[in-house]
Amino acid sequence: MTINQLQQILEVEKVNINHYSLSEETFIEATEGLLIRKTENGKWKLIFEERGVQKVEGVYSNQHDVCIEFLKEMAYSYKQLQKYIPKSEAV
Repeated sequence: MTINQLQQILEVEKVNINHYSLSEETFIEATEGLLIRKTENGKWKLIFEERGVQKVEGVYSNQHDVCIEFLKEMAYSYKQLQKYIPKSEAV
């Protein structure tokens, strides 16, 4: 899965855009949300942000892994996302 594919899923499933950010150009406007950021060394970070404070949840070597972890986290609030998590990687 790529970031673009993840974005399409989030749009189709009507996930509130204020609860996530998939690029440096977008910011969350809610009090909390998930962010994906690419690092300078080519890895991917999953970050939880609450009231402006960021906590790195994990660092991944590829887009697929960070996207799946993102979906797992978001599926706690958006149950409709569970169908996109591969069975082999389900919680």
